[in-house]
Amino acid sequence: MKLYFSNMDTETEPPIVPPYGLYGETLGFPDILHYEKTPWRARFYGHIAPHSHPNLHQFFILRTGGGTVTLDGGRYNLADDMVLNVPPGCVHAIAFDERSVGSVITVPREVLDEARLPRQALAAIASPKTLFASPSIWRCVETVQQEYGEGSSTLRSAILRHMSALLALNIARMTPAGVGMHDDAPPPNANTRLVRRFTALVEEHFRNHWPIARYASTLGVSATHLGRVVRAGTGSTPRMIVSARLLVEARRHLAYTNRPVQQIAENLGFADPAYFTRVIQRKTGLSPTELRRRLKGSSPAVAADKRA
Repeated sequence: MKLYFSNMDTETEPPIVPPYGLYGETLGFPDILHYEKTPWRARFYGHIAPHSHPNLHQFFILRTGGGTVTLDGGRYNLADDMVLNVPPGCVHAIAFDERSVGSVITVPREVLDEARLPRQALAAIASPKTLFASPSIWRCVETVQQEYGEGSSTLRSAILRHMSALLALNIARMTPAGVGMHDDAPPPNANTRLVRRFTALVEEHFRNHWPIARYASTLGVSATHLGRVVRAGTGSTPRMIVSARLLVEARRHLAYTNRPVQQIAENLGFADPAYFTRVIQRKTGLSPTELRRRLKGSSPAVAADKRA
C-alpha cells in the first residue's frame, strides 16, 4: 500500500547543470507547442550555456548559418539546413554564429506521448542527434509557423498537434538510414548509459513510488553513485526526475480526461487522495481542480509573447 510520496520531497540544493523551465513549463505548458525564430536568441545570447529541459522536446532548424552544438557531451558543427533533435533531459549547449537564421519548435513531452507514435519512432527521437532537413521537414516547419500565429483558428490546436507528430515522424524516418547523421558521434559512456537506464526504469515504475535506493539496487549501483551520476548528467537529482515524471502524468490526466481527482490519485499510486492534493498544491501552487481548470482553459495565444 502506498501511503506517501517520498520521491516528491522538496529539493533545495542547486543543480550542477541547470534544468531550464521555458514558457511556463513548471505549471503546465500554456500552449500545444511554442514556435520562435532564432535570430533574437543568437543575437542576445550568442552562446546558450549547458542546460536541459526535463519535460520539453525541442527541434532546432537552422536555415542558414553555423556554429557549434553540444548534445550530451558530443560536439558538432552547425551548417545550413541542419536539424537538431533535443529530447527531454538532454544536456545541450549551442553557440550560433552571426549569420544564423532558423527556428526552434518546443513541444511538451506529453503532447508527443499523446500522439501515440510507433515504438520505433519514439526510440529514434529519444536520443539527441543532428541531421539535415528534408523537404518534408521544411513543410512541417512552415505549417507550424503559419498556424502558430492563428490564435483564433478553430482547428489550430489540432493542426499543431498533428504537425508536431509529423515533424517527429519525419525525423524518425530519416534516422535508420543515417541521412545527414554525423558518424563521429562518440559512443555513450558508462555514466550516460546509467542515466538512460535510470530514466527508462522511472518510466516503468514511477507509479509504484519506488524509493531511490530501490532504483539504485535494480541498476546495480549505490544510491550515492546514482545520485552523483544523474545529477552531473541532467542537472536534476533522481528524486527530482521521478517527481517530474509523476507531475507530468498528473497534468496529463487532469488536462485530457474527466476522471475524478480520487481516481487519478489511485492511478498514480496514491492511497490517500488528500495527500495527492497536497503534493499537487506544493508543486504547482494550485489544487488539482484549479490546475485542471487552468490546463483546460489555457488560451492558445498565451504563449505567443512568452520567451525563455
